[in-house]
Amino acid sequence: MPVLDARKDFILNAVVEDYIKNAEPVGSQRIIDDYGLKVSSATVRNELSLLEKTEYLSQPHTSAGRVPTDKGYRYYVDALFEKKESLVFFEEKFINQIFSTLSKELETFVREVSAVLSKLTNYTAFVCVPHPKGNYLKHLDLVLIRPQAVLMVLITSIGYISKKVISFDYKISQASLRNLEILLNEKFVNLEATKIMEFSQNLIEFPSDIRDMAGKTMTQIINCLGGKEHKIFLEGVSNILQQSEFRDSEKVRMILEILEQGDIIANLSDDATEPGFASVKIGHENDREEVNECSIVFASYGTKEKSLGTLGVLGPTRLDYLRTIRTVGGVANNLGCFLETLYE
Repeated sequence: MPVLDARKDFILNAVVEDYIKNAEPVGSQRIIDDYGLKVSSATVRNELSLLEKTEYLSQPHTSAGRVPTDKGYRYYVDALFEKKESLVFFEEKFINQIFSTLSKELETFVREVSAVLSKLTNYTAFVCVPHPKGNYLKHLDLVLIRPQAVLMVLITSIGYISKKVISFDYKISQASLRNLEILLNEKFVNLEATKIMEFSQNLIEFPSDIRDMAGKTMTQIINCLGGKEHKIFLEGVSNILQQSEFRDSEKVRMILEILEQGDIIANLSDDATEPGFASVKIGHENDREEVNECSIVFASYGTKEKSLGTLGVLGPTRLDYLRTIRTVGGVANNLGCFLETLYE
């Protein structure tokens, strides 16, 4: 995108920041009065007209001021990313303190993270956890909860904790259950679902008294490790209703519907930069028409070795980009630190 001269750059930034704050078209006199530009009103009007002709701004009504277009917001956001010092993680110490109070079970933790992100930004927040390739068994516990029922607690390589009650049509002894738990951990720790499935085809290696129990338990292990769907945690959906742009109930319905489907969020992982650093999709840069009046600020999170998922917020194109980019980056960075600790 071409670089604007200094005055146009100043005026465009003033319009974007004023419109983000007030949600009202911005006129020439406001730019002079509120932003201290030392030129005549006629000069500002001329620059506004030129910015409109080059599609950085638009004019809702003939007598109204200007509002930013997607192109205008993109110019503004790109300038923010060029000034890297302005993108220091927002209130990182504060975010750290919040994270220290959250659950240490991954799925609960991720749900709480999405709530924190929504609260910090006042937008609709999401955390997407794709089912990873190469997910393997880290540890397995089997707990007898009734004579014919066992609670399986499975921990995967990325920290998922899956709990499943397995029912049997015969009584289970504590000794046989303990024996099965030891054998399953010995044989299957560090193996993926496909490898465990190969073992499940031939149970001859298991003692006859626990063979049936082993087969049913292995089926549940394979189901836990072999899922393919993304998990998406949404919080602050009602925040959409607080934005002046979304007073149309049908528009809100379509946005909520596409969020619940999750496909637009799941696909963001392909466009995310390195973990902990935010990216932005503005208006029509989003693939789906339903969110063409929205912006999405998102970042991948993970360990030093790999990205594990995507988190972010969705709001109107008039969202507070600087604060939101800082916050999303800070939360993604802290989530990554948590996962590093979990891996260790």
